[in-house]
Amino acid sequence: MKVKVKICGLKTDAEAEDAVEAGADLVGLNFVSDSKRFIDLKTAKKLSRQLEGRVERVGLFRDESRSKILEILDSVPLDRVQFHGRESPEFVAEFSIPKIKAIAGADLKTARMYPDSLILVDHPADVPGDGREWEWSGVTSILEEGFSVMLAGGLNPENIEAALSSFQKVLPWGVDVASGVEVDGRKDLDRMKDFVDSIRALEAEF
Repeated sequence: MKVKVKICGLKTDAEAEDAVEAGADLVGLNFVSDSKRFIDLKTAKKLSRQLEGRVERVGLFRDESRSKILEILDSVPLDRVQFHGRESPEFVAEFSIPKIKAIAGADLKTARMYPDSLILVDHPADVPGDGREWEWSGVTSILEEGFSVMLAGGLNPENIEAALSSFQKVLPWGVDVASGVEVDGRKDLDRMKDFVDSIRALEAEF
């Protein structure tokens, strides 16, 4: 099984190229206005065109209006949308594009509310992108129920092997990383490569 790697919060042409070179399968473009990784529409369009056909492009939203999301989708070609707020199941279901729904911690009850979404399981404190580790093995219950899961929250090249090794029977669909592959707030090619290489090496053991 190949674990898909999503590198989130790209902001520049160089970061986009480095993410592709490192082996990312998905990249995240952040449309959350108060995030330090927010990008404007012009930059998003440029990066989307640059990455077309090379990786999956994911647009990240948090408690945004339906009209604003549709406006961005009309302007920026995306392959998936990621909802990282308190969006209701009904709201998420309105979108036909493939969806990722973030939840706080290994909450099986909440995961069941979004049966048509890829479930991104983040830190229980629900503070995306701050790089804090948590007890990832708790996600096992969601995996065993058959959900496609993307693991997030505090992952980096130094701990990704231990995080994935905590799942003894099945690996998650993918992993999501942002601050864990940054140096001084910028995506770092070596850290991205180390992150992806560690995952690919571990896969051979499952």
